[in-house]
Amino acid sequence: MLDWHRRVAADLTARTPSGGPDEGDVALEVALGQAREAIAFVLELARAHRIAAAGNLIGDDVWVHLGAARARFTLSRRDARITFRQSPGEGTIIRWEAAQSALVDARGQRVEALSVARRAMDSLLTEWSTNPVLETTSSPRHKELDDEPTKG
Repeated sequence: MLDWHRRVAADLTARTPSGGPDEGDVALEVALGQAREAIAFVLELARAHRIAAAGNLIGDDVWVHLGAARARFTLSRRDARITFRQSPGEGTIIRWEAAQSALVDARGQRVEALSVARRAMDSLLTEWSTNPVLETTSSPRHKELDDEPTKG
């Protein structure tokens, strides 16, 4: 765990009723932030290339839809876990294991949240790209509508 994350969490929440998060809470917040990072990259790239995509990056429920492919990460502070769901497929739960001082999956195996999020985006893109119905862009490319920021 990065010291910066701990310091920010302590400074930000020092005057709240909870008195601040413990190490596991901070680890889960960082994990959700890493999922948010992966989703943001996919959404921004899709937008820049006029590919139909939707998503949410705000709050404890972050998700992306790319055609029929979906991925969602939901933080439950009460249950101290992040649930990852992808369509099609089963969900994965990531939780803090104090004895290991690490995030673990349902089997108790250590996991890296950023790796889980990136694999989820890879799977999402694979599902999206293998469905020929979804290979069209959301709008035709018109020279007069090109926006300068995406050129370079």
